Amino acid sequence: MDDLIKADEKLKKLTDRNARIVYLPPSDVAAYQYEGDAPEMNVN
Repeated sequence: MDDLIKADEKLKKLTDRNARIVYLPPSDVAAYQYEGDAPEMNVN
């Protein structure tokens, strides 16, 4: 949390305020990729 507070302080000093810090809790991710004809029909 201290790292996020320090990063927030640095961002407040920026002139471009379009940056955001978002905390995402740890999670598992799964991905699948199919290259070929009709990939939406071949994803399981």
